[in-house]
Amino acid sequence: MEPITFRPRRIAVGYSALFLLPALIVAALLYNDLFDQESVALAILLCLLLTALGMYGGAGLLCLRIVVDGTGIRRSPWWFGGYRVQWENVIWWSVLPLDPIDSPDGGRVLELSVRGRFWPVRILDFEVVRPGLDVLVERVKARPGVSE
Repeated sequence: MEPITFRPRRIAVGYSALFLLPALIVAALLYNDLFDQESVALAILLCLLLTALGMYGGAGLLCLRIVVDGTGIRRSPWWFGGYRVQWENVIWWSVLPLDPIDSPDGGRVLELSVRGRFWPVRILDFEVVRPGLDVLVERVKARPGVSE
């Protein structure tokens, strides 16, 4: 089986830029001298923390790759929830609708029950937009010994 690489939706990366908004607001307030000296350090620290969190999320989404090949499924990078699942360890799989709390637009998730893991491995549809969750499901269906 030839490896196929799945990538997330690019627009999701833009959401991480929203974390830069507090930094811009505080910078504008500092420029206008609306803060007193005691709260300046706290405001700068808060902005740096939110900016770092946004950069982490944005970098993770930009680097996210899910590769499906003859040996199994590999998600990278490791620092953004990466894992490796071998086909012989997959017990069952199912495609479920996402909870409206997780995704107000709707959506689906592929769950793989893996031997040796307490919780199932979840692959959300926005993580595999290119080429799509249906292509991933077809790849999983094609594997012998993996039941739905």
